[in-house]
Amino acid sequence: NEYPSGNGLTLLGAYPNPAKDIANIQYHIDESSVVSIEVFDLTGRIIQHSSDKLSAGNHNIKLSLKDVAAGDYYYTIKTATAKLTSKLIVIK
Repeated sequence: NEYPSGNGLTLLGAYPNPAKDIANIQYHIDESSVVSIEVFDLTGRIIQHSSDKLSAGNHNIKLSLKDVAAGDYYYTIKTATAKLTSKLIVIK
């Protein structure tokens, strides 16, 4: 499997996908960086956001989807040098 990557950031996917109450987003950064993650709906409305300074390596963020309506969502992971987006499906 080829994971989306660029400029030191690699998306390792979201699981489960489709998700019901909780989803885990996994990614890898080649060097320490401030990493921001936004989850947004099809209209562009941000439903969750986080930002942390992280060391190089694999990382996982757990999203609570209990108050999120069923549908298609996207998540974007940004570092100082890279930005990648992928799809997350929420079911109820």
